[in-house]
Amino acid sequence: MLRRLPFRIASMSLLCVSLVVQGFAQVHTASLTGLVADPNGAAVANASVKARNKATNIELTVTTDSSGYYTFASLPVGKYTLSVETQGFKKTVHEDIDLEVGQKARIDFTLEVGAVSESVMVTAETPMLTTQEASTGGVVENRSISNLPLAARNWDDLHSGGATFSGLDTRI
Repeated sequence: MLRRLPFRIASMSLLCVSLVVQGFAQVHTASLTGLVADPNGAAVANASVKARNKATNIELTVTTDSSGYYTFASLPVGKYTLSVETQGFKKTVHEDIDLEVGQKARIDFTLEVGAVSESVMVTAETPMLTTQEASTGGVVENRSISNLPLAARNWDDLHSGGATFSGLDTRI
């Protein structure tokens, strides 16, 4: 009995570590990147880009690099207002940017020449496409899952490995 004790302790430790590591693999954020350019298409360096979460009012700020790119590597999911301002250009604002789990969104800005006190509000926007990578994916809303005909109302039935059929006559 005492000889098996170290084996049992090691097995339980390995089980605990594997469960913790699996929990870290879950993604709960999105990323946002883009290019800030002037009316001629030249990159605008050192522009201040602010992302404000509309639900929490938390605001994060980054600065564009020498190539005019900005990146918010890890933003909580939700609706955002994104604004860019820099000396010699009007402040530009994009409203209602909806970020979903695991999304890698790209929003580019073309600034207009003018004073920072003036602002340009962009409200109509084309749907965000992820052009940085060639992966497929999507978010399934809980309403869609609630409407599925699951026998035991168990979400594990969704990843059973494929569709199952019963009562089909396979005779030729």
